[in-house]
Amino acid sequence: MASSRDKTGRKMKFSQRDFRHLRLAVRRHPFSNAAQLNVECKMHGSNAVTTRTIRNYLKFLGLKCRVARRKPFVNAFQRHRRVLWAKGLIKKPLSFWKKCLYSDETKICLLGGSLNEKVYRGDGEAELSQHMRGTVKHCPSVTIWACFSYKGVGKLRFVNAKESMNTAWYLTVLENEVLQSLNEHFGSVNHAWFQDDGAPCHRSKSVLARCQQLRIKKLDWVGQSPDCNPIENLWALLKKKVTAANPLTINELKEVVLRVWNSEIPLHYCQALCASMTSRMHSVIKKKGFPSKY
Repeated sequence: MASSRDKTGRKMKFSQRDFRHLRLAVRRHPFSNAAQLNVECKMHGSNAVTTRTIRNYLKFLGLKCRVARRKPFVNAFQRHRRVLWAKGLIKKPLSFWKKCLYSDETKICLLGGSLNEKVYRGDGEAELSQHMRGTVKHCPSVTIWACFSYKGVGKLRFVNAKESMNTAWYLTVLENEVLQSLNEHFGSVNHAWFQDDGAPCHRSKSVLARCQQLRIKKLDWVGQSPDCNPIENLWALLKKKVTAANPLTINELKEVVLRVWNSEIPLHYCQALCASMTSRMHSVIKKKGFPSKY
């Protein structure tokens, strides 16, 4: 005898109207938890259910609780500038992006685990040392400047504790790491473009004048656009590998950073990041200047 499972299981307490209210409540307050959404649904006359049922209904609607992405705030003026800037670069061929040297600074903490890192453990095992991540009040860290291109990673420079990332410091970076990377990757500064963001030390009069003297061609870059800089993805990979190595001291941290940067960053990954530039421009225009998925 043929059987149908279309009507098996317990009947849902929520009607179609209740589900519409639940979906609308999530759209209005996306950062609300299940308990708060349950209260709001009851205020609109929905049947009384438990918070766990609300979670099940959210899953039924295809709404999953995820970690919110953190993106820089972009105001209306900055969004307009980002769109105009992206439209000016969107028609650049891949051959253009292959001739760019991308750069930035970042900080790497000694205890650099993710704030949302998860661990598999049983009941009563929460306090075991292998299931915890240590924290400190003031985490030791190192700040680095580095660059890369379609031909792989470039020079890396540590910012010493007594150094400040000011104009004088950046002039030293230009005259050493930037020039060396440009010459090693492209044979000459005349055959490439150098990208950096709009940090004050990058746009000072002394730096711009020195770039002209050294014949370094700077790529026009708009503010509040880390999503368009492919080196941000390289930072994520670098920090992941450094965290996996578990360095215990600042000296070990520096050694690991240098080793990973010089020998564990795949060339094909650098090439894929450079090849994504046109897609990044498309994404900025599609999002009307708002932060993109990158």
